[in-house]
Amino acid sequence: MQRLTWYAHRIRAMEAAEIEWRIRRVVGQRLPSRSFTEAQLVGPDLDWCGTLDRFRAAEGRPVLLDPEQADALAGSEIATATLVAADRVLDHRFAYFGYPEAALGPEIDWNHDPIGGIDWPTLPGHRIDHRTAAGDPKWIWELNRLQHLPWLAQAWLLTGDDRYAAEAFDQLDSWIAANPPGRGIAWRGAFEAGIRAISVAVALQGLRHSPRLTVARFRAVVCMLAESARRCWAERSLYSSANNHLIGELAGLATVALLFPDLRPSPRWERDAVTALCAEADRQILPDGSGAEQAVGYQMFTAELLLLVAEMLRRRDGYAPVLLTNAVTRSARYLAAVVGDHDPAPRYGDDDEGFALRLDASPVRTVRDHLGLVGSVLGTPDAIRAGTCPPAAGWLPPATDATEDASARGEPLAASTHPTAASWCCAPGDAGSPWTSVRSDTCRSRRTATPTHSRSP
Repeated sequence: MQRLTWYAHRIRAMEAAEIEWRIRRVVGQRLPSRSFTEAQLVGPDLDWCGTLDRFRAAEGRPVLLDPEQADALAGSEIATATLVAADRVLDHRFAYFGYPEAALGPEIDWNHDPIGGIDWPTLPGHRIDHRTAAGDPKWIWELNRLQHLPWLAQAWLLTGDDRYAAEAFDQLDSWIAANPPGRGIAWRGAFEAGIRAISVAVALQGLRHSPRLTVARFRAVVCMLAESARRCWAERSLYSSANNHLIGELAGLATVALLFPDLRPSPRWERDAVTALCAEADRQILPDGSGAEQAVGYQMFTAELLLLVAEMLRRRDGYAPVLLTNAVTRSARYLAAVVGDHDPAPRYGDDDEGFALRLDASPVRTVRDHLGLVGSVLGTPDAIRAGTCPPAAGWLPPATDATEDASARGEPLAASTHPTAASWCCAPGDAGSPWTSVRSDTCRSRRTATPTHSRSP
């Protein structure tokens, strides 16, 4: 009865268009699912050998994990902590949300939750009702986000020890075999696909020079990432669900597009993702810098996803979209004012302890650690003052002098040449029609700036 009451209140809060959209989505899930061929996902006759060569050379894409940064960190406390975390992954030992560490044995069962003793079914993801299931899916989702893979890539860069690369690729092989696209709890929702895509794409880039990255392996992983990206857009959260989940989906889409520009849909994926993120940045981070969801944990998560995409664009182009950096900056200034110099961190609202990208093994991201990360990347003085620099910041270069000077004057980073930056954002028209430009204040007045149709793949 309590659940029925909740659903009744939820429906009453929805506008008619959202109810229609949700009905169509439910009906669509009951129809035979359309499968996409490799040619549709990545483009026909893709030269995989040449694509891998360009991936290794990092041609036309940003680099987040590279040997030079690892060399700079060698022997540091950050490196030592990274190796400790990677060694736990080598032993298949994982701990989330304060639960006791779980040893998963020689072969990881990606659908088994050892904490709850639950085996999640390998049904199509949309048929798994996690809300009424016997167990909580949070732990198994966390495992399947594969956010530990970057630690293995970092450890390999630091040491050259092949055990780390071998473990990373063995886990990727195992995960892909056990989780066909759309099946299992790991594919329950585009949000999971988006967060996982970020981790896998960044880890793969860190391992790009490993001899274990064969053409066949590269092809399998990239095809999985392409399917993840397709779902991030086709199944993205809209209307009242357009919260941090939508940001995670769009960030996953942007990451795949930016790190794998050889894929045929990548230019469109990048445009769609960055356009929507620029519009959502103003919606999710309010003018005073507080989060629209009124939850500190979700605000930090959202800001770090925006920061990740902005930093990738900056590394590739030399500029970042001002709508993204402005949102992260005003969020940081708000949080810095809330915590002051000695005040405890605020704890209002929900917090699922989510990470945008785990470049260190900290069990949670505190407000001050978040501010330290923002300060390291953007040079925001308030964030630097109130923040404590987390180990993850060691893998990102400090802000340039120009960026620090601009931040000190209260200015944003230089505006990107990307068409969605500056004071404009874009919204798509009807299916098959060209995209039309609209002012950003118009975008902010809508709950969704995108239609419910999606282009395939």
